[in-house]
Order: sequence, then C-alpha cells, then structure tokens
Amino acid sequence: MATTTHLCDSHLLTKVFLYLMVNAVIFTTVTATFPVHIQAYSVSEDHFTACIVCSTKSTYILMGSLLLFNGSFLLWGSYLSYRIRNIESNFNESTQLGFSMYNAAITTTFTTLLLFFLQTRVPSAAAVLRVTAILYISLFTILVIYTPRFITLYT
Repeated sequence: MATTTHLCDSHLLTKVFLYLMVNAVIFTTVTATFPVHIQAYSVSEDHFTACIVCSTKSTYILMGSLLLFNGSFLLWGSYLSYRIRNIESNFNESTQLGFSMYNAAITTTFTTLLLFFLQTRVPSAAAVLRVTAILYISLFTILVIYTPRFITLYT
C-alpha cells in the first residue's frame, strides 16, 4: 500500500532550513578547525590583474564533506523523482526534475575535478569555469522545467 504525505509550506520551509543549517555547520566546523589563509596570485603583470584565493589545510576535508552531504541529498532527490515518475497529473514534473538533477550531478562532478587542478595554477580560469557551470546548471534547470509548461499553456 502506498503512503501519502501532505507537505505544507511550514513543513517544507523547516526542511529547507535544516538543510541549509547542516551546510552552515559543515562550513563553520571546518573553518574553525582549520583557519583560512588568503593568498594573492598575479595572473597578468601587464594589466595588473590579481586573483585572491582562499586556501586551507583542510580543503579536501571541506570539499569531501560538502560533496558527500550534497551528493547524498541529490541521490535522495533522484530516488524521490524516480518513485513519483508514473503519477498522472498536469503538473507532474518528475522527469524534468530527474533530468535537472542528473545534469547538476554530472556538471558538478566534472567542474569540481577541473577546479582542483585549475584553482592554484590558473585562478582566473577557475573562476570563469565556476561561474559558467553555475549559469549552465541554473539555465538548464529553468528551461527544462518551464518550457513544457509554456508549450502547454500556449498550445
């Protein structure tokens, strides 16, 4: 027998707040344990461009713990998206959410791997890559979720 859950706004906001607090606790714990050191890298001497990079001894611990927590959250969302895929409704967007989560997972994985190599070697390229990945994930998600709604609305 299938179970149903009634999700109200206050319940949803509580869940989102708890998720954000876990991320804040991870950041605070790692930062308090291993202080952050700011280093300036000169990217281009002829244009006087500089890039400031924050580094810590626990960069891999911080990234690993954040990737583990957020990755598990992403897997849980993918599981929920898979479970509700056959619901008949005009607003069932589990397929679109699944595509968006898959895109976010793959893009984040490759971007994170590239950033580990680019962060200290070419900081400006790392910043451009980070911004490009965030824009790509955001725009892809918006297009995948809202394009079918607009097509349905105007046809």
